[in-house]
Amino acid sequence: MSIPMLIVYTLVVLTFSWLLFNVGRAMLGTQSMRASLERYQKNPKQASWVEKYFYGWAFPWQAGLMKRMTAGTGDSFMTVWLKLSGALFIIFAIAFAVGVLVMWYMNLIQA
Repeated sequence: MSIPMLIVYTLVVLTFSWLLFNVGRAMLGTQSMRASLERYQKNPKQASWVEKYFYGWAFPWQAGLMKRMTAGTGDSFMTVWLKLSGALFIIFAIAFAVGVLVMWYMNLIQA
């Protein structure tokens, strides 16, 4: 792989890793799915950008579905599920960043 292409690859993958890491961190920071949903429905302007994405922009129909899923004891299950998904996002972000280091290492060995 040529150096200019490797630089472009590095920028794209590190940007994607940064996005995955921040989404995962926001997901891990959620204390309660029900509280998150209620906070978004009460004032969407003060919601985090992850909440805005999930409840408003990408899946506007999901807010009603999430309201039913978090009813009763579903809130604790959904919150744990969100935290596990956030941890996976962080693991993937780290794996992509390590992959960039490996690509640079392999490219420097071949040079």
